[in-house]
Amino acid sequence: MSRLRFPSLAEATHAVHRLEALDGLDLAHGTWSPARALHHLAASIECSVHGFPTRKSWPVRALARNLILPKFMRQGFMRHDLEMVVPGVDEGDPGPALGPALARLLAALDDFRAAPALAPHAVFGEFTRDAYDRYHAMHIADHLSIFRARGEPFTP
Repeated sequence: MSRLRFPSLAEATHAVHRLEALDGLDLAHGTWSPARALHHLAASIECSVHGFPTRKSWPVRALARNLILPKFMRQGFMRHDLEMVVPGVDEGDPGPALGPALARLLAALDDFRAAPALAPHAVFGEFTRDAYDRYHAMHIADHLSIFRARGEPFTP
């Protein structure tokens, strides 16, 4: 499996725009559609702007903040359960239509860039803007790493 890495949200956004020109998108594994994965990414970014409806328990947050997040940041990529929903968000299955999913994700990215302040993450807590940028870039890269276009790994 391809392991994408985006050092910044700007590079991740460029890769998302590349998806607009591709057809025959599917995922290398899992039960989600590409559209559902993109809606999930949008929901995560929207919550970082508007706030997460719930937070994980303090022991989970403490463990994640002190052990998992530093590892992600140090190595420059994340690996996580690609079908884990955003805490407190009922994502459901929005259907297979890619256009609305891409539009929602791109709008969320625009909102993130324009937001005067950002909300704490439901698992990792407070982020600086730069750290949140890197976190979202890694999150997008992890999901796009299993995208395939016409049966071939997605490469931006």
